[in-house]
Amino acid sequence: MYKDTNYTVNTKYPKEQINEYLKNNYSINGTEFCSKELNISRGYVKNLASKLSLKLDKSTFSKLVSKQKPKQNDKYNVNPAQFYNITSPIVAYILGVLWADGYLYRNKNQQTISLSMIESDAKELLPLFEKTGKWLSYLRKRKGKLPLLTISTNNRPLVSFLYEMDYKSKSYETATKILNRIPEDLQHYWFRGLFDGDGCLYHKNRCIQLTITSSYNQNWDYLETLCKKINVIYKIKHQKIIQNNHNNAYSFIRIINRESIKSFLDYIYAGDIMGITRKFDKYKSMDFSKLTNQHR
Repeated sequence: MYKDTNYTVNTKYPKEQINEYLKNNYSINGTEFCSKELNISRGYVKNLASKLSLKLDKSTFSKLVSKQKPKQNDKYNVNPAQFYNITSPIVAYILGVLWADGYLYRNKNQQTISLSMIESDAKELLPLFEKTGKWLSYLRKRKGKLPLLTISTNNRPLVSFLYEMDYKSKSYETATKILNRIPEDLQHYWFRGLFDGDGCLYHKNRCIQLTITSSYNQNWDYLETLCKKINVIYKIKHQKIIQNNHNNAYSFIRIINRESIKSFLDYIYAGDIMGITRKFDKYKSMDFSKLTNQHR
């Protein structure tokens, strides 16, 4: 037994022999193997390996990672299981908002889901997110612009699930995969989340129009299917605008028929009230009988 910095070492091998053993074995066998063979702690093995500038071979690292037991769902700050088997209106709504404004990021060490909105809107949504688990939030102030509040969580299985549901490629894919996972009686919450993120309800004098905007190459099949199902008249538009030497290209679904707008809003606002209040209040304040039925 001997003392080495912060470690009390209880082994028959002298330090010089331990160092030599690690030089020959650490990179191909890893920490746990060397710890057992030398009868020293894993922490001490890591400490010596660092001092000796030893690293695991890529193949060894991959094998060790594959042997690790996966983290249980309930050990994550946000339990991903509730997003696989969707039974909650809140989860359905959050998935809709994430389709509109969510962002996925992953590398070897981090897999993150984040959502950024103007502070006033995001503050209303944060309590909903927190009902599904512990999400992080931080405020970013911008010169000459409204501050942004970002809601995020680092969650490997949930990010992988959203990748499978095409959330990483949502700027051009349809949302059919995720909608097929949501029971029909909860799907209107998903579309409400989509509208809160990407929708706009314009109302001036007797005129009204509703739009949902996305990228230029967006596949609108999923929204066209809904519009046909609830008898909504719509048009899909594509626009390219050159502004300050930059191309701004986008597409949108536009509804200008008052009966269709009412039908769409009645559908998404059925059931529990949740989401961005200013959009819901505008809907509730409208007298559709006094609005002009446009035919452009």
